[in-house]
Amino acid sequence: MATLTNLSATYLELGEYELAAATANRALEENAAWRKGYHRMGVAYEKMGKKREAMEVYRRGIARCGVNAQMQGRLDALAAATAREEASPEELKARGNAFLREGDTVRAEETYTLAIDKGDATGATLVALYNNRAEARRRAGAYDAVVEDCTKVLELDPRNLKATLRRGGTYEILEKYSRACEDYEFALEIDPMDPCRVRTRLARCRSLARGA
Repeated sequence: MATLTNLSATYLELGEYELAAATANRALEENAAWRKGYHRMGVAYEKMGKKREAMEVYRRGIARCGVNAQMQGRLDALAAATAREEASPEELKARGNAFLREGDTVRAEETYTLAIDKGDATGATLVALYNNRAEARRRAGAYDAVVEDCTKVLELDPRNLKATLRRGGTYEILEKYSRACEDYEFALEIDPMDPCRVRTRLARCRSLARGA
């Protein structure tokens, strides 16, 4: 037993994760109450990218040896990560929106980014993800990133009023008044009724552009 426990620790340190898991498992067959064995085997599975196997090992360890802060912490983290990875783009968008409503721009941006990077969002959902991430970044003061996201929206949906106005407003903050004017002029082309008082913004930027 002692030899196996030492071997599992050594293999884990050396990055030999398959051997570490196998050796820890053999040790647990001899002593199912060896708490460290569950932890080591779970970590080895994590290192191999086998999240579900790691979660199962941690659950077994907690069930056999009682609640352990270290294993419970790793189990909770894996469960949260797995839930995020397996969530649909719509589910992630909803979570991001909830974070944004709560004022947590960091977690909102992270959630929208995860949904975008998964690569399976399309159409209106993808447009909304970029638009919403732009808003999270705007609130965080990351203005160059806002411009990038709005530009991406307009590549996907060239007459998207929300992205046009947000990019125009961001250009205004960045004191790029000529570009702001271009976006405001296009916003009026999209919606001549001007419900967002774009004409007032446009007049202001034209004046500032002339004085620049």
